[in-house]
Parts: sequence; C-alpha cells; structure tokens
Amino acid sequence: MPLPVCNSMAAAELRSLGISMAQAWVELEKAELEALFSKSLLPLELYRYGRPVLLSTRTEIVPERSMTDARGNTFLVQKSGILTQLYADKVMSIPAVSGAAANLYDLRHADLNEKDSVRFNFDFIFS
Repeated sequence: MPLPVCNSMAAAELRSLGISMAQAWVELEKAELEALFSKSLLPLELYRYGRPVLLSTRTEIVPERSMTDARGNTFLVQKSGILTQLYADKVMSIPAVSGAAANLYDLRHADLNEKDSVRFNFDFIFS
C-alpha cells in the first residue's frame, strides 16, 4: 500500500523524516491535486489508472464477490490471506496533472485501456 499524502504539511513532515517520495491521496479532486503538487517540497506520484484498494481489513466481508452501495456503485470484495480488500468495479482513469513527479498505472487488478472507467473524485467540486 502506498503512503498517501493529502496536504503539503504532511509532505513536509515526511520529507523531514527522510522519505524521498509519497503518493498523492487517491481521493483528491483535480484542484486539490494541483494545489498539493505546487506546494509540496516532497516529490509526489499521481495514481492515474487502476483499481485502488478502497478498504483493507481483517474483518471478513460477506459476500466475498461483490457488493453495491446506495448510489448503485459496485465494489469487488477479495480475500487474500488474512486481509479482505474492497475495490471499485470500474477502473479509475484520470488525466495527467501538472507537477506530479511520477504517474502510477496500477495493473494488478486492471487491464490497460479498459472501456468501462470512471474518474473517481477527480471532477468533484466541493461546495
């Protein structure tokens, strides 16, 4: 699992502890990512493509194949060893954001160029 960073103060603290790179928090929207990349003293990577782990727990979730939330989003539930992990059914795919030190294409649970993709929180406008 990557070490997620959601603000420049967290990035500065990690840098002071000797960390050389971290990942921008996958749930940030475009404007927040742009601000974070412009202010961070620590190089940050951007999760651009894949199915990020949304939940990782030792609790067993039933059913172990899929589940749906109140908004109709479907999630995949997979057990691996002692951990149960939850992934979005649709692959996340977002465009490049200026200032990212690296781009991550996570193909552990996705195939490159899947047709059914979402932009996750990237276009969210906080009101």
